[in-house]
Parts: sequence; structure tokens; C-alpha cells
Amino acid sequence: MTNPGRFLILALLPACGVGDDAPLPSTPEERICTATLALTGTFMMGAAAPDEVNNDTRLPPADGMPDVTGCWPTGVWTFTAAVTENTCATPPVPEPQYRFTGTFIADSMMEGPTYDFALNAPVLTENYRLKVSSGGGGLCEGGIEIYTDGATKAWILHPTLNVFNMSGPLAGVGEYAEYDKAVYP
Repeated sequence: MTNPGRFLILALLPACGVGDDAPLPSTPEERICTATLALTGTFMMGAAAPDEVNNDTRLPPADGMPDVTGCWPTGVWTFTAAVTENTCATPPVPEPQYRFTGTFIADSMMEGPTYDFALNAPVLTENYRLKVSSGGGGLCEGGIEIYTDGATKAWILHPTLNVFNMSGPLAGVGEYAEYDKAVYP
């Protein structure tokens, strides 16, 4: 008969790996400071999800049920940002309002729905990226990256919409950061 305690002791002995004692490479920190943001706002649906096919067969005729379930981001997303924590010498000042519009693009050649998103406010002359994705658990999550001052300042905003309450309100979080060099990807 074997002693089960002997195997337990062996399993608890520390492992030795190659290179465990080598120092980690140091990398200079590019980020100068950060601030966290709380987002609040409203959503106004632009158009209801289409009903063109039977959801069981995926063939016409329509069955009275929307063809898209879950995240349906078509409409106007309007929100503000408030600084909740800040490490910057000069606190960042968010825009008075952020707003973008999502439009459904009907394309029978695509597997799933396709959308077009346009940033309406602020009107930017610098770099930005905008998308909306399904955040899981019934959420649509916006992703807005705005780079200003030669891309040394970044506003990363994530407004969220609960699809079970399509009239809003919007909530979400964001981050502001200043860098010592341009960071636009």
C-alpha cells in the first residue's frame, strides 16, 4: 500500500525554472498621468431591428420577431464624462458632450448585421476610432478613442447600453491619459 501523503509533499515542493533569477527588463514609462471618468447619458433608437426572415429557417417570409437579438446599436448615443480620479497636474476637461450615431446597413451578402458609426460631437480635426460591440449580458458597449494634442493625450470612452432597456440611460467608464510622445496607433 502506498502512502498518499508522500505524493502530496512532493507536489508542494517549489519548482525550479530556467532563468527565474534574471532581472526583468526595464522599460521607460511613457504615461505621464491619468484620470478615470464616469459616463452618463441617453440613447435614442434610430430604427427597430429588421424582420425580413423566419428566425427558425432564416428564410422569408418574416415571422413577426426581430432578425437581430442582443446588441442593436442603431440610433443616437449622447453622453457626458465626469472626472472621478485624477493624477494629472492640470485636471483634464472633458468635452461638454459626446455624441455618435449608429446606422444599420442592410446587406444580404453579410452573415450578420453591419453598422456604420459617425462621431457627431465633438467635431474633431485629430485622430479617433469608434466602434460598438456586444459586451455580453445584454450590453452594447461603445468604444471611442480620441487622440488630441499631436496624439499625446488620449480619451478612451466606453459608454454602455443595456439592451433590455433600449431607451437608455447610458452609463459607462472612461480613462484620460497624457503621454510623453505620440501614442496614436
